[in-house]
Amino acid sequence: LVAGGLIEGAAETEAGARVLATSEQRAVRSLERRVAEHQAKLDAYRANPDAFDNLGILGRAPTPEIRESIINGRISHLENEISTFQDQILKLLGGG
Repeated sequence: LVAGGLIEGAAETEAGARVLATSEQRAVRSLERRVAEHQAKLDAYRANPDAFDNLGILGRAPTPEIRESIINGRISHLENEISTFQDQILKLLGGG
């Protein structure tokens, strides 16, 4: 960190808004790609969970309730990852 709490390599505009350093810009782009990838995974999984059951876990679920719980757990996990990536983007952009 440098004076004023800015990340080394970052600058400030006349209005006081922080300009991202090159490494921060790369990090934001990478996180945006990860959000898009995970959103695509989530959409595909919601549309057809069985297509992603390569270990046969859903097929061997003893009850429909347990199967649904497994599906909901995977959906929740992907949603949490997306949210984490979005939070990291906001922090890099100075909004968090």
